[in-house]
Amino acid sequence: MFHLKIRLLIKGYISNYFLLTLLLFNLPVGSTLAQPNMKFKDLGAQVNSTLIQGSTFMKDKTGKEYVFTVGRGKPGRLFGYDLSTGELVINLVTKGVNGSWALTVSTDGVLYIAGDNGHLLSYVPGDQQVKDLGKAIPTEFLLFDITAGKNGEIFGGTYPGCYVFNYKPGVGFSKVGGASIVPNESMVRSIAYNPATDRVYAGVGSHAHLIELNPRTGAKKEMLDPKYWKESFIYTLKIVNGFNGGDKLFCWLNSNATSKTLIFNLSTGKMESETAPLDVMSVIKSPFDESLFYTSGYKLNKALAAPSGSALTRSSVQAGQQNLVATTISEAEGKVAASYWSKSGKLFMITARGGLMTYDPDSKKSNTKMLRIPSTSIDIQTICEGPDGKIWTGGFLAGGNSTYDPKTGQIQYYPGLDQTEGMVVQGSNIYFGIYPQSRIYKFDTKKEWDLKNNNPILITKIADQDRPYASVSFDDLQKIYFGTVPEYGKNGGVLFEYSVQNYEFKSFKNVVLNQSIVSLIRRGKLIIGGTSISGGLGSTAANSNAKLFGWDPISRAKIFELIPVPGAVGITGLINSPDGKIWGMADGTLFIFDPTSKKVTTTKVIIPAKSKLVNQVRSAFMVTHPNGSVYISIFNVLYSVNPKDLSFNKLFDDVSSLIMSKDNVLYFKHKGNLWSYIP
Repeated sequence: MFHLKIRLLIKGYISNYFLLTLLLFNLPVGSTLAQPNMKFKDLGAQVNSTLIQGSTFMKDKTGKEYVFTVGRGKPGRLFGYDLSTGELVINLVTKGVNGSWALTVSTDGVLYIAGDNGHLLSYVPGDQQVKDLGKAIPTEFLLFDITAGKNGEIFGGTYPGCYVFNYKPGVGFSKVGGASIVPNESMVRSIAYNPATDRVYAGVGSHAHLIELNPRTGAKKEMLDPKYWKESFIYTLKIVNGFNGGDKLFCWLNSNATSKTLIFNLSTGKMESETAPLDVMSVIKSPFDESLFYTSGYKLNKALAAPSGSALTRSSVQAGQQNLVATTISEAEGKVAASYWSKSGKLFMITARGGLMTYDPDSKKSNTKMLRIPSTSIDIQTICEGPDGKIWTGGFLAGGNSTYDPKTGQIQYYPGLDQTEGMVVQGSNIYFGIYPQSRIYKFDTKKEWDLKNNNPILITKIADQDRPYASVSFDDLQKIYFGTVPEYGKNGGVLFEYSVQNYEFKSFKNVVLNQSIVSLIRRGKLIIGGTSISGGLGSTAANSNAKLFGWDPISRAKIFELIPVPGAVGITGLINSPDGKIWGMADGTLFIFDPTSKKVTTTKVIIPAKSKLVNQVRSAFMVTHPNGSVYISIFNVLYSVNPKDLSFNKLFDDVSSLIMSKDNVLYFKHKGNLWSYIP
């Protein structure tokens, strides 16, 4: 029957050639084809997740109580649970939004969702869909946090402009203060509003600041001692009202090296104490007295009321430290994302793992029920062919890994690792570069995946680094290498070397001064690397030109360094090309490098220089095919390039993470799924 349909189509019953091509090759409408004999195939979603992000509690107009959360996916989903039963009663798509770091409930009973696409969404229990209110600020990529103001308004913080915005129903969006809250910073990571004083508090990164903001005049004041500015973020904020001695502002100060909680008295504007890290979003005052409930280290604690409700702290025997005077009253099943006193007088908390914890202050008993969180497919971050012949993928943000078996079409999920930024193979082992803290894991594919029994096993964390994108293997030396991007707000990646035989590792800093290392290949006995002037998110570039360098693994020395394309932000793709040279992509420009003369012989613009506005660390992927063509994914567009005359054809849109398997099949990410292409 299928062949008959095709013959009828070809005879002319449907004359539209484009539609016929879509049918034959299973391509989505809107994709671009350059020639009719391509074989593209959608291999489906690879990595699924039950990760939840922003969470909150609310009552509807009838008094019914809910807990809401957003499940990370492509697209994300809003999940609502009946608080009295824990049953899932609302499951709606957040169209255009794959996840949300924050939910809040306005004073007029509307649930708001901070979109990871910069949009603000809203939902009222009883509605049949989530409403998209539009982009808060046109230039901003995402909203990290939101909070309710007065009279139904919402305040939020943005990335990358470090703005605070205001949304008023019926009026729309506006910038508070009209400019970045802290010049040269990139994100308002946390935000809180004090209804008692009509003040907004903004926690800033990638260099920590805490700003008190008058939302009516735009006037602002720095509250954080300069000694804390070297830290990465004020990651979370929570205001607790109603203490006799003044309202309290709890701040989670966080970076890879440091984590602590700062407590401010908003009546005095002074910081009262610095304590060990606690789950700031869990902090909640008792409705019955001046005591405080919070979780820390997976334990629910009750802080004792201090005289006149002052600092709720006492001096520790450890010099210079302040700790809450508290008693542990229960275990907590994971990090708490939101807390709530119900009308029944019970304390509810939802954890990042989807646990709904209930504490009864009368019986002093607690229990935790795991919510039913539907699994959703997530975006692919990284692709690699493993030594087992399977195509390995790593999930974006939610983490997790999967394999696709080209022989059987079977997909297998492997949970446990965070976001995979890079993978490299040597022997039967796969080495994973994991965000954050540039953690390096080794997995032996001849054995079962079993994190509890150290397969994969953590080798090390690379100091001061976050994202190990680039990688290369030297099998004859029994060494692997990763190139890294540093922590938030910092410049200067490293070349990381791991000796498989001796279990030794070493980091080489400033191979190219103040630049990240984002592409690596082997050429003979040398490593050829490409850099980016972009550092960790929120950093300010210290250079103007990305560089190409050569590294000798034997002498552990840099052999050469040069600028192949002046003004380029990043050299994010490198290959050994069919003409015996090295090809690279610097922003949107293809360059050809002669490794003998150490000179760039040719450049050709594929995409104009406007692409320099993008943070350049993962913009290009390149492979050389035995058919003689070079395939390049640059800024999410797939091209074929003829090495003879450098002519190129656009093949397919929304393509990234391009690789080629040993059997010469191209694999890549398209619309979140794994696709294959046989030239």
